[in-house]
Amino acid sequence: MFLVFFNRKKLIISLIILLLTILLVSPYLIRNYMNTGSVHLVNVTGYALWKGNNQLAKVEGFHNSLHPEKSESWPKIPEFDNLYKKLVMLKKDKKYEINRDKIFKDEALKNIIQDKQRYLVLYLKKIFSYFFLDLNSSIKDYYNIFHIAPILLFSICSIPGAIIGLKKIKNSKIIYLFLLTCFLTAFISIFFILPRYKISIISFQILFSLFFFKYLFEKKEKKIFT
Repeated sequence: MFLVFFNRKKLIISLIILLLTILLVSPYLIRNYMNTGSVHLVNVTGYALWKGNNQLAKVEGFHNSLHPEKSESWPKIPEFDNLYKKLVMLKKDKKYEINRDKIFKDEALKNIIQDKQRYLVLYLKKIFSYFFLDLNSSIKDYYNIFHIAPILLFSICSIPGAIIGLKKIKNSKIIYLFLLTCFLTAFISIFFILPRYKISIISFQILFSLFFFKYLFEKKEKKIFT
């Protein structure tokens, strides 16, 4: 009886949180629906996909911003000529933002389909950079020892720690965190990787690393007392 009440209470709390979240973002949803005719928060998925999957993209993506109102400032890059023509010819109507984002999405998908091997290698590099470390970062002070040392420590130790946690603890929450870490790594790497994105999994890596540290401590303690 208590368990049923407890689960019902958790469900009610979850529904309240969901309702408050919807109320919080509803002004943006309503505004976007009135302006574009579709319900969405932002229209940048296609651009983000293209930024991380174009002819000049690296792990960090393509840095130059293509501002819709400042086409004269767009970098003169021959590989982007076809894209530029489509953007310039795009009709500026109610669905401009949606159609603009679709152009970027279509261009990114075309790039991936035409050169599967290149973008597969890039995708694997992004996974490595997201989970471990970007080996070719252009961000200032990225390779500062106080930045990369803890990142490398927790990234590497989280792997055996996750295995130990899954085998020994056998808790549904641990399984959930493991799957969530895998999902975030696989999904975010589809786009592009910046150092701040690491924050979404670093807490999980620290947790899994603690399982590994605990295992080493217990093993050493056992050896001392035997």
